[in-house]
Amino acid sequence: MNVSVRALHLYDKIGLFQPVFIDEKNYYRYYDTEQMLEFNTIMSFKK
Repeated sequence: MNVSVRALHLYDKIGLFQPVFIDEKNYYRYYDTEQMLEFNTIMSFKK
């Protein structure tokens, strides 16, 4: 989706866009394909 990891961490921290799962071992964030519509909306407002 052409967004930085830092931005995703910020969006999660402020509660704007949160992953469906965070792996406790490596802290990878996982997102559901259904969240892409929501994320596209967020990015369009950002522009």
